[in-house]
Amino acid sequence: MLGAELPRKILYVDLDVYFGDGTYVMGVFSPKSMIGFFEAVKTGISGWDVMVRHLVRHTDNLYSLPAPRDFLEGEKIDAPDLVSALKICRQFFDYIVIDTDSSMTELLLNAIDLSDHLFFLVDIADALAIKNNARFLQGMAHLNISENRVNLLVTKTEESFDPEKVKKLFKYRVLGGLPQFKSAPLEHGQSMYQRGPTSPYSNVVRLLVRTVLQETALQTQAQGGFIYRFLFAPERGERKALTPAVPELPASVDMFAGINEESCAPLLKYARANLTHGNLNKAQADAMRLISLCPRSSAIYQILGEIFTMQKNISMAVDALKKAIELEPTNHMALGYLAQIMSDEEMRDRSLATVKQKISSNPDFPDLHNDAGKLMFQFHMYDEAIQQFRKALELNPQYSEARLYMAMCMGESGSMEAAIRELMNIKPKNIRVYYMLGIYFNNAGQFYESMQALSVVENLQPNYFDVAERLAALREYFDKLHSLLNMHQELLDAHPSYPDLHLKMGNLLLMVGRYKEAEHSFKEALRVNPGYTAAKQKLEAMSNMPTYLAVLTTELEQHVAEVQEGSQPPFDVELRFEKMSGLESATGKGRIDGFSVRLRNQRGGREVTAPLSKEHLNEGKIIIHCTGLGRVIPDDLLVLQMVETKTNAVVASMPALVTANDLWAGRLVMDLTGEQARLWHYPGAGMTKDMALPVRYFCVNVQSAGLARGLRMTPPVWRAELTNPATGAKAVGYPNPDQNEFATFTLTSADGKDVVHVSDRLNLRIFSPKGSEAVSMDFTILQEDIDAFFKTIAVTNLPQVEERSAEAH
Repeated sequence: MLGAELPRKILYVDLDVYFGDGTYVMGVFSPKSMIGFFEAVKTGISGWDVMVRHLVRHTDNLYSLPAPRDFLEGEKIDAPDLVSALKICRQFFDYIVIDTDSSMTELLLNAIDLSDHLFFLVDIADALAIKNNARFLQGMAHLNISENRVNLLVTKTEESFDPEKVKKLFKYRVLGGLPQFKSAPLEHGQSMYQRGPTSPYSNVVRLLVRTVLQETALQTQAQGGFIYRFLFAPERGERKALTPAVPELPASVDMFAGINEESCAPLLKYARANLTHGNLNKAQADAMRLISLCPRSSAIYQILGEIFTMQKNISMAVDALKKAIELEPTNHMALGYLAQIMSDEEMRDRSLATVKQKISSNPDFPDLHNDAGKLMFQFHMYDEAIQQFRKALELNPQYSEARLYMAMCMGESGSMEAAIRELMNIKPKNIRVYYMLGIYFNNAGQFYESMQALSVVENLQPNYFDVAERLAALREYFDKLHSLLNMHQELLDAHPSYPDLHLKMGNLLLMVGRYKEAEHSFKEALRVNPGYTAAKQKLEAMSNMPTYLAVLTTELEQHVAEVQEGSQPPFDVELRFEKMSGLESATGKGRIDGFSVRLRNQRGGREVTAPLSKEHLNEGKIIIHCTGLGRVIPDDLLVLQMVETKTNAVVASMPALVTANDLWAGRLVMDLTGEQARLWHYPGAGMTKDMALPVRYFCVNVQSAGLARGLRMTPPVWRAELTNPATGAKAVGYPNPDQNEFATFTLTSADGKDVVHVSDRLNLRIFSPKGSEAVSMDFTILQEDIDAFFKTIAVTNLPQVEERSAEAH
């Protein structure tokens, strides 16, 4: 109301740090929150241009500072940070509206101290509510707050409400009552004021503003929002003079958003590809970055909703999907996903009707058929979905996403062989295809092929979904099979003339994927007993085995070889930063020449250096060719360093993790114009623990020739795990393709928090072929390790690891 009906600049602060109800009602869905703003305040905010980067803009004069994104972030909010931030904000806004919960915390007490006007909402619905409110206000009386600053408003009142009776219940002034808002529950982006600007509720609030704040110029019609509870507005006139004017836009906001969305299309496509491949963290990071560039794009919120749904983060999924629908009511995918979450049949039917109507207008558009199939897949309409995917493939035979989802429909329907056949037809295969192959082979009882496919997933991305758990179960199963094989071989050596033993041996060899040996065993059974029907049937079945099994074996072996040892297409790293001009002077050029950019691959220890130039700074980017780094593989940790050219001293560094998608794209992009720019680390700066930036990636090289050898085998002989008990971070070891005597572990953060601290004790465990623990050792992380994001250890004092691995090999 203040923002819509008054020429004032308003800031809304959602201090409900655990639940953020006000952020929800205001319709905010943004990577920005007060966490980032408070950090910026610590480093210094020089003016309006810097401040506005951390706020969410709703209208020309209404801004908000959203609550933390989850309750864990809420724990980080400190009262001193709040005080510092509000003191700065008072310079730029006419009114600051602070919305809190009723918890008596340091945050609430400090907000009260800074406020000019306090509004408490009280409920008198029953005796218990009256008792609780009286108890709270009685405690407030001990804080020595001037009674003139405190105002009480009774909620959910009827026409018969009598304020005189309520005044007898409480010590503080009762201004009146807020009428019951008799409408549907509040939705995302729909405040009471927006849903009824002339309702009795809004009229009472309008009277409140006129009376208490002396704002008599309020209009009777409004289009903005309203948030109540705590307000303060000191020295409005002086602050208004300090607030810079908002320049006129050359086009409407809608046109500006449309231009943004069009320019963001390539990045949106990249985020969608990560989603399709199952790289959810990367897809989420890309989508959240796009929101700040294009906050009115329904497609971005839709993708976020899909990501959160796959992550089982249902609350965030609902918020994102509702925002997508708010921006575009005909977004059929957002309607469908939300309908599935809410079990809303009417919305489900609307999503299907919407996409079918779009198909009727554009029947030759394969994306629409693919969307219809994905919705039907969500609704378990598998036969209808397969028809839509077949139509998409008729229009575009190379549509790999349509073929993937069609295979998933077949798999969910129980047609495992058909699902596997379709997945095998996808070329090139991405990590999700291999993952689904692993699942469907397992469901079909083809455990060896399942382990082959899942081993590729592990090589590409060890933490991909539940691949580690699935492989652990398969390896335990194969350990038992190998034990049975050894037992049968001993029996067969003692009784070579028993055809049943040859048959059972062949069955076991089939189960572990040793097809030629299995065929030989079945033939031996027939040699001993030429009339052995069971052996004949096994040989006939082997001759009729689907050819894709042989293709899979060859393809997987080639893929693993390429990942571990082979060549790769050209790979670059692109750094993006703010464009800089006016660097023509000799002084400016000298400063540029004084620094270089270095890129180091911590796994192999190789590095490349590129000098900075005026052209790079004018263009706002620099592309570093990574040929000098040797082979780059998924989960490689690259460290970007700013280096003084003369002294070779590292001034600042920043880590980046290479994903399979980066390699397929041929480029890793590090965008230093947004949030990522605040992740620079400064070696030797002596920062305190509270001020130190999070270490999101950390690489450990373990020197052990036997371990590395065992990890290279297919399936691997050894399984190695690295754990940091202090943070819960875990990593699975993989062979270092550039250094034959090393195995590499890369700890990664899924939530932006530390994976290691100084003095942490990391635990390395190596498991034998039978699943028993062969080695367990701890080592300490030093400050120099943190500065390098890297540590090397050796297990030369554990010869049994070398011997067992070499023997297994």
